[in-house]
Amino acid sequence: MDDDIESRLAIVCSFVCTCEVVPNRGRSGINLKQSCVDRGLQQLNENCDTGIRVQVPYYMGDSPPSPLLVKDDEGQETADAIPSFGHAINRIRKIKRDRARGILLTETAKNREEGYTRGDMRIPDAVVLRDPNGKPTQDNMLGVIEVKFPPDDWGDGQERAYEEIAGGEEKLHLLTPERCKCDGPQQTKYAPVIQPATETYRDRLEEKGIDWDKTVIGVARVAGQFSLRVLAAGAALIGGT
Repeated sequence: MDDDIESRLAIVCSFVCTCEVVPNRGRSGINLKQSCVDRGLQQLNENCDTGIRVQVPYYMGDSPPSPLLVKDDEGQETADAIPSFGHAINRIRKIKRDRARGILLTETAKNREEGYTRGDMRIPDAVVLRDPNGKPTQDNMLGVIEVKFPPDDWGDGQERAYEEIAGGEEKLHLLTPERCKCDGPQQTKYAPVIQPATETYRDRLEEKGIDWDKTVIGVARVAGQFSLRVLAAGAALIGGT
């Protein structure tokens, strides 16, 4: 696996541009464009592991922030992120509770130290790993990618938190349809001029007998259809209430 963050940005941009045509939000409030990008990246990894990991939760109480990972039957952390928001919060509560043991605290301070508080967890859109077989820790990270579709903007403290996860301002990459040049002919390139993803991953896929162009088009189509199904399901649910 190469250490080129730019090629990964190009990959994400290819989905940003494809998913831009999806409605911004469903009636249930789900960000359909973001779901489209996430789904596309996940399915692409099934064909060729890009080292891009989507929606990895991080505990911000550690320095550097630590990923919240699934544990195996022996209680050891795997390289897989906890997929459930609720389970990730419970993990943070356990971490804080274990660390508070043996410390003399008032009841109010104890509740604060052992409970989940806003800002304890952050979930960037994607992180890019040097070693795709390793854990999504800062020392194995090429960078953090955040995707924003207009009119979305940074939330309170979000940008600073993601810089902490990435290990510096220069390792945080904001991608938008404008930065990905989605209105131009080179829709898989990251502005201004960056090696397209096809040049990096075409040979690797073809060694497996997989056509890259068909893969990107097919996965993007599936991702878009997935988001539209979410929209339709939300509309049907509301119509039936």
